Amino acid sequence: MSIRWITDVLGTAPYGQFAPPENAHIVDVRDMVDQAGNTADLAMAKVNDGAAALGRGQSVVVCCDYGISRSNVIAAGVLARHEGLAFDNALSQVIEATGEQRMQIGVVRSVRAGLEGDAKPVQKASLLITGASGLIGTALQQRLGNREDVIAPDRSQIDLVEGSVGLDLAVQQSRPDSILHLANPRIFTVSRAMGDTLVMLKNVLEVCVAHDLRLIYPSGWEVFSGYRSNGLVATKHLPPNPGGTYGQTKLLAEALIDHYQQHCGLRVTLLRASPVYGAGDKPKFIHHFIAKALRADPIHTHRYQNGDPGLDLLHVDDFTDLLARICSSPIDGVVNIGSGTLTTTAQIARNIVKILDSKSEISYRSIEAWTPNIQMDVTETCHHYDWHARVTLHDGLKQLIELHRSSMETGDNG
Repeated sequence: MSIRWITDVLGTAPYGQFAPPENAHIVDVRDMVDQAGNTADLAMAKVNDGAAALGRGQSVVVCCDYGISRSNVIAAGVLARHEGLAFDNALSQVIEATGEQRMQIGVVRSVRAGLEGDAKPVQKASLLITGASGLIGTALQQRLGNREDVIAPDRSQIDLVEGSVGLDLAVQQSRPDSILHLANPRIFTVSRAMGDTLVMLKNVLEVCVAHDLRLIYPSGWEVFSGYRSNGLVATKHLPPNPGGTYGQTKLLAEALIDHYQQHCGLRVTLLRASPVYGAGDKPKFIHHFIAKALRADPIHTHRYQNGDPGLDLLHVDDFTDLLARICSSPIDGVVNIGSGTLTTTAQIARNIVKILDSKSEISYRSIEAWTPNIQMDVTETCHHYDWHARVTLHDGLKQLIELHRSSMETGDNG
């Protein structure tokens, strides 16, 4: 394997798997642990060793087992010490040069502490949002307005699948007191998304614990989707029972969060929201119904073994109204979110056809399975946050229909 050069004279590589340049100095960091626990003194001994070699005119290669995590963090420290850079600027330069973000936050903190001391930075922001470009993130930012204390880095700045260092750098710069974690894999219903979701969440959890930040995390009603009912009211004490990949993923995410609460002192507000609809493309069936009704095509709904499926649909405006209140509230724990009303997919189809005065005919297709029909109990939520859902389903559907019409007029059918 070759050396990954950060500058002309500073690089990283896996130990023993490269041909060292003539007059190169090797900084071996394999005796450091690739997690929290390294002392600042140990980290600085490695940093100073590398910086001294650069000062003597030698090239320096920092080596760990794979040339990825410890080596890149120490290399950033060497670069900062040798060139008089702020550590976070040097770390950003290492990431840009190597394309590598798989670095352990514990090692980063040890080097940062050795170079800059343990002084706690003054808080600048109140909220950092991951996944801010999605339906909920976009709507929330519009509701919050142009607030300087809300930070919303995009995917190019923070890749949570690759590692936590990008988020750690954003936190160091913006210094929020909470992270609202909305980022998810683009396709979240397949098995591979389960792993990516948990990796992304774990990276966020590590940063939250390292900086003592509160986590606000949207789980969802899907953790109850394995129940068979004709209208089950889900309280926050109802045992989870997921019925599919997405629900299982959310249950595993909740378990991981609980572990960090119990053993790492994580502060968290866990949101269990019913299906949210609005300007985005989810739930997809509503957008399919509207598109068919606009063309006067037949609309097929499902009928399960226990009848028509019912959903506790919540408009994105109501969700973000409550989310804004939650973000500014000190209350932790589980928060149920929903409209408190079940509506069947057949009723939704009929409403769309009526609003459009469409000629579409509605029919049923039998599904050999059970549907959960989950209604969220929002009694405590309404009381604690002085909130209730205001957008009626009729008004919400009218808004979506107008958006579809506008898209058709402009030729944007995506």
